Amino acid sequence: MIVACCLPLLAQGAVKVYATSGDDYFSVVDPDTNNFLYNITPSFGGRTAGNLHGVAISPNQLTAYMADDVEDGVWVIDTTTDTATNFISIGVSSLRQISIDPNGTKLYFPDQSGGRVHVVTISDGSVATVSGGAAKPSSVAFDPTGTKFYVSDVGFGASSVYVYRVSDNSSVGTISATRAQFIAISSLGVGYVPDVNGADVYTFSTTTDAATGTITTSGSELNAPAFTNDGLTAYVASESDDTLQVIVNGVQSSTIPISISPWAVVVNPFDNTQLYMTPIPEGTVSVVQGGVEVGTPSLQANLTTVTYLAFLDLPYPEPPRFVKGKVINNRYVLQTDLVYQVSWTASISSDVVSYNIYRDSRYIANVGALQNLIYNDHNRTPGVSNFYEVRAVDFDGYLSDPVSITLP
Repeated sequence: MIVACCLPLLAQGAVKVYATSGDDYFSVVDPDTNNFLYNITPSFGGRTAGNLHGVAISPNQLTAYMADDVEDGVWVIDTTTDTATNFISIGVSSLRQISIDPNGTKLYFPDQSGGRVHVVTISDGSVATVSGGAAKPSSVAFDPTGTKFYVSDVGFGASSVYVYRVSDNSSVGTISATRAQFIAISSLGVGYVPDVNGADVYTFSTTTDAATGTITTSGSELNAPAFTNDGLTAYVASESDDTLQVIVNGVQSSTIPISISPWAVVVNPFDNTQLYMTPIPEGTVSVVQGGVEVGTPSLQANLTTVTYLAFLDLPYPEPPRFVKGKVINNRYVLQTDLVYQVSWTASISSDVVSYNIYRDSRYIANVGALQNLIYNDHNRTPGVSNFYEVRAVDFDGYLSDPVSITLP
């Protein structure tokens, strides 16, 4: 499903959601309105997507990585245009889950059928294999420092969480857990491992890499958990009773009933009161806002086979502020010069390097961020108005929304 033109636009600086389908396309969603926007089928170098599953977003939000279990590799997506810029062939089948290290340099693919984790170095596409630990590795998470990664094992009987160093994939140790299909680690370094067949959440510390206790919930058949940014609240999907188990400071505080059997929950990192969930079996998403499930007719109608979700923030700078205009009529002995002067106040974004000036939607000039924030447009025609826009330009070349004024 390829959309060739005229895609609806999100405001620059807004948040959006990527939802994969287990098919050859991914969907783009506006979480501000919970509206479906469009579908995209990635293609690059003569290759077209097969079945898209796991999604990982780079730390700078500029790139998304999507696992493809038909093409046996990962798609590299420019999040500013939603288009593929590369395909990394891994040569491993059944790629589903995908994680990215906090430094944005490596991708991790747990391989349940092979009993190993594939580690891809993004810069050169090289693949390393971590094995000899988990019988059926199913998910990967990282400690807050980005120096260790943790692999959950959903193998038979009593399983464990296996700990490795990011630098060289060497083993650090193991942490006891039972039927550890999913794992999440908070910004405070607390790890949660729900029992996929039971009601318990096993906890551990990334400082000591040791188990710290058990939280017994009112749910059962617990699936993927997610933490809020501050690390104090976690949401755990409970498949058996169609609820979210809400855990605050290590204690279950409440449950949120939802209309699906939840498989995975994703917290909007830019608005921790908004949650998106994928169901079992594959289907549409459920959305919780402010602790209550909300109706999403646009998503219900358009997202029918969602498998994985990821929030991302478009990495544009904030616009300049307080644009002003002035008309200056310079008179000389033999001629006059009508000047339309535009001035503005700097953007609050710290990485802005300059400002683009547009007259009647056409680029005319660039003013450095360290110069006087004034542009004089000379030799204007008396009686003719011009429409001016100013956009901030950041270090990476991305443009802000415009501020505008009409002169005279």
